[in-house]
Amino acid sequence: TIVPIRRGRFPVEWLTVVLVLLVATAAWGLVWHVTPAGDTSAREPLYQTEELIKELEVIFLDVRQGDATLVITPNGHVALIDAGQGRTQFTHYDAGEQTIMPYLARRGIDRIDTMVMTHPHADHYGGMISIASAMEVGEYLDPGMDHTAPTYLALLETIEQQQITYREIAAPMILDWDPDILVQVIWPEEGFVTTNPNDASIVLRIVYGDVVYLLSGDVETEVESVLSMYGGDLRTTVLKVPHHGSDTSSSRRFLETIVPRLAVISVGYQNRFDHPKDDIVNRYERMEIPIARTDRHGTIRTVTDGKTVHVHPELGSAFTIYPFPGIPPEETL
Repeated sequence: TIVPIRRGRFPVEWLTVVLVLLVATAAWGLVWHVTPAGDTSAREPLYQTEELIKELEVIFLDVRQGDATLVITPNGHVALIDAGQGRTQFTHYDAGEQTIMPYLARRGIDRIDTMVMTHPHADHYGGMISIASAMEVGEYLDPGMDHTAPTYLALLETIEQQQITYREIAAPMILDWDPDILVQVIWPEEGFVTTNPNDASIVLRIVYGDVVYLLSGDVETEVESVLSMYGGDLRTTVLKVPHHGSDTSSSRRFLETIVPRLAVISVGYQNRFDHPKDDIVNRYERMEIPIARTDRHGTIRTVTDGKTVHVHPELGSAFTIYPFPGIPPEETL
């Protein structure tokens, strides 16, 4: 029955207020009956939290003919392994100033926690001078090999002037970058002496879950033979190809030992060394190891949750690889 509302003693506005109060009271009584005060066991949470997926990024920067690898750990530690060439009388290109620092700026990174110089060749350390001069750097690591090149001495002077912690490292050290990952120095061994800077290269093995990165500097076949003695323990998901794909490295025994799922070659377009060598590229292809190259694919960013690795070339389509002995890659470049 619809009761007509009369104007006069009880205005429409008051009746509306009364009705709202009645409805609110009834609703509160229902809630109180179903979930009494103090008993929260039956209440549904307003939202559910999910565990944050932590990822490791290893980025092979395109610095022309040279090496520069950026590592960003799951907890945010930033490490730069090598930094390409610097400006000299022969070139106006400075990888640190023109490639690496702009990339860091785009990523919002204003500090490098650890800078690693694998060995004293200018295409690996040249760009570090401008970086160390312009950015905050926590520590600088190198193999401690004596070298008298003026640019290398200039780098050491810059490290000292900027009051950056200097450390020499050698195998079998463990680097404390992040509790979620394992960073092993597997070469050079302590006390190792050589006149060949390439063979003095720091080799890092980074392990996150099932995924392994092997960053091999410029080591040559003699050092590869020593590393091959690790056998199956050295199995690798992503290999930074030694010495830019020269014919002094990437021996068949070494590749059969580490069984990489992806090989990344850091190399300059039409470089004067003719790297990578055709025979070496053919060896990787015959062994069905996919290759990514900075001269063809630009900067190559890899991201892993410790189970799979997503590869994002600057030029080309993204693809996924799986750690050995998982599912083989279905796509190759």
